[in-house]
Amino acid sequence: FVLLDYGDTEGLAEYVKSAHRKDLASGRLVYYSFPTARGFPISHAKNMAMRCTMREGASVLCMVDADNFTGAGFAHFISDSFREPGIVPGIFLCPNYQLIKSLPHGSLRPARGYAGRLAIWSNTFLKVGGYDEFYDCWGSEDIDLNYRLQRARNSMRHIPNNYLHAMNHNAEMRFR
Repeated sequence: FVLLDYGDTEGLAEYVKSAHRKDLASGRLVYYSFPTARGFPISHAKNMAMRCTMREGASVLCMVDADNFTGAGFAHFISDSFREPGIVPGIFLCPNYQLIKSLPHGSLRPARGYAGRLAIWSNTFLKVGGYDEFYDCWGSEDIDLNYRLQRARNSMRHIPNNYLHAMNHNAEMRFR
């Protein structure tokens, strides 16, 4: 797991170093710090997180926003999806937006904020240029990248809704 501290969460470094000392020592968690004085441009932050992950040698990248959690079995699902016989670079996994939007609000529909979930081959991510840094506010950067991946003839597969958990919070909290 690679965690990028973009300098926008007070006390994160201290928390990670104390609560995840064993994970850091074992290499299960790698912590990067990239403090910035220019706010939180979401596309740049996501590109930096993906670059840090590639630096650690990952051939498959998986973006999970800080206000999301995955649930049991998610890492195995991602691993199995990219090991399926016949799978080559050119697939990516994301939420099934159309299905989710068609579901009534309730237990079957993920809470708002799941859209940032993405699993992709590192070389595919590089070929399409990553997240377009024109977008500095959340939301559009994910949609844009998914469209560019499809236009480049990559095959979209879907992450089941039971792995798309997000903290339910309002926009004020999201931008705090």
